Amino acid sequence: MRRRLSSRTTILRSYVLPILLVVGWSCALLMFWLWKITDKDGKHVPVEVLCVFTLVWALPVLGLVRSVGFLKRVEVDDDALYVSNYITEVRFPLSEVTVVRESGGGKSLTRVSIGFANPSAFGQSIEFLPRLSRCWAGMGPAIRELQALCSQASARNRIDPAMPFGPTEKI
Repeated sequence: MRRRLSSRTTILRSYVLPILLVVGWSCALLMFWLWKITDKDGKHVPVEVLCVFTLVWALPVLGLVRSVGFLKRVEVDDDALYVSNYITEVRFPLSEVTVVRESGGGKSLTRVSIGFANPSAFGQSIEFLPRLSRCWAGMGPAIRELQALCSQASARNRIDPAMPFGPTEKI
């Protein structure tokens, strides 16, 4: 049975919020350039200030545009990891997962990174926001479960190299 590991707010944080911020900041910048916004005395903002404001506006907007769709929706069952960007879903065998780690600050800002043995449609690694759990100290239970499932899958699929000689035989 598939279980969701990622937060239900992923689509909000990955698509809706960045798009709203870019549109809002762009509208504010356009209003400054069209001289619809004035100071207390009714004077327009000088062009030099508008140029600086435009440059300051460009950096966060470029960062937000690059981050759209960055976070993924992640589900897991006993055999596979299902990763989606809300358009495409890719199934990864758990044995393909090489690393699972948490990063970030407080529990609401924590991200989980998953690395894969082979490149995929989403690249060599993905990141997602874990579901907020009742576990406030240490790693979330879903992350521990994912690490355990990946370890079990790797152990099942691991093939030990054949030993040409017994350990007690001499050459």
